[in-house]
Amino acid sequence: DTSSLPDCACTAAGEPDCRDNDEAIKAFEYLENNSCSAGCNCRTNMECAQNFFIIQAYHDGCGADAMPIFIEQEYHTYEEKCQKCFIPLHQTPELVDCPTPTCDNSTYAEAEFEFLKNNCANNNTGPNPDSQCLSSRCQSAWYEVMGFHDGCCATEIPTVIEVDIHDWEVKCKGGCNIPNDPNYSYDCNAEKNKLYYVSSSSSSSSSSSNKSVSSGAVAGIVVAVCVVVFGLGFFLFYQFYLKQKTKD
Repeated sequence: DTSSLPDCACTAAGEPDCRDNDEAIKAFEYLENNSCSAGCNCRTNMECAQNFFIIQAYHDGCGADAMPIFIEQEYHTYEEKCQKCFIPLHQTPELVDCPTPTCDNSTYAEAEFEFLKNNCANNNTGPNPDSQCLSSRCQSAWYEVMGFHDGCCATEIPTVIEVDIHDWEVKCKGGCNIPNDPNYSYDCNAEKNKLYYVSSSSSSSSSSSNKSVSSGAVAGIVVAVCVVVFGLGFFLFYQFYLKQKTKD
């Protein structure tokens, strides 16, 4: 039930920039370098949790090519360990809607995935000779697998589909869209968002603070330089004018 999940937009993930995956790469590096997949770290360590939200926002809210394949392949390791957030799934206008999955029965999805592996790996029919899985039957099987993978909870998806799905995204190209609720909206003040809420102005406030510190530092330097110049000027004035005049 996604209605109980915190909204990704209210966490550190915010609204992902699908054209630039640098933030996703940095978040993944944090997860890897801080043992976030060990034990309960991804749920008890807030930094781990927030960095996973960033990864998930790119994974669910952007197209299949938005993240490097090495993150895609490791994503499900963290998906099993971390609190998830909700973001409307990416929609590609030129693709059809996926068939509605029956999430409490994976038998059909597993059978269709088996059909893909046995019949579609070298199917190069269609306008693009570099593409595979383009026959209507293979595409139908692919849509069923995609619909089950993207439309059901992680705990309902067979391991074999979870592990191999991203290889087939390359072979079968495209895919289908899981329709989103057109009435979806988020409220960062809602109870489910309070624990993970990160203000969108936090980074800008930090930036403003840094600018204030920098301005203060510059002002201090300017004052110090003025004092030194004034002192040196007075010393020279005394040495070569007042002192000489006193002797005279």
